[in-house]
Amino acid sequence: MFISISIANDHKGYTILVYRSPKPVKKYFMTVIKFIYANLYHLKVRFWICVIAGIAASGASLAIPLLLAEFTKTGLDSDKLKQLIVYLALVIIISLTASWIIRRHGEPLAYQYLNNLRLVYFRKLEELPITRMAKYHSGYVVSMVNQLGSRIADIIFDIFWTFTGVLASVGILIYITASKSFKLTAVNIAIFLIF
Repeated sequence: MFISISIANDHKGYTILVYRSPKPVKKYFMTVIKFIYANLYHLKVRFWICVIAGIAASGASLAIPLLLAEFTKTGLDSDKLKQLIVYLALVIIISLTASWIIRRHGEPLAYQYLNNLRLVYFRKLEELPITRMAKYHSGYVVSMVNQLGSRIADIIFDIFWTFTGVLASVGILIYITASKSFKLTAVNIAIFLIF
């Protein structure tokens, strides 16, 4: 169940909007991404570094079978083997470095974001007049803020590990098909846009 909390200043005072929707978070994917990005504040640079590292790690992991396929098309002699080993080592180093960046900076970022988000919402709750707060049970509001924060941390992990992998896969597929045929690339892009 999707739970959302919104604290807004409507020039007459603050309002707390708490609503539940039976639709899953997948339906609200772009809304959730916009919410996360809007509330990153001082963590935006680290967030983008981790997104780029996720794309690099996924792209490097996908490049290994592509390199093996390209180099073994016409047979493998000693010169090609040396070149293949250098490329594979470079790709593996890129993948490991990007994965280290995500583990070192991305995973703590999710928890720092979570704590920062809780602090922001609790500060906004402190500014609410008591008459507005009296409409909702305080434990319910605190519970909603904590649930929102804990679910957002999982979504940030998914952005760094899963969503960036999908972007890298789609990018590599478009690149490979574009090198073979423009018509095939147009068909692939149309299919991605439809589904």
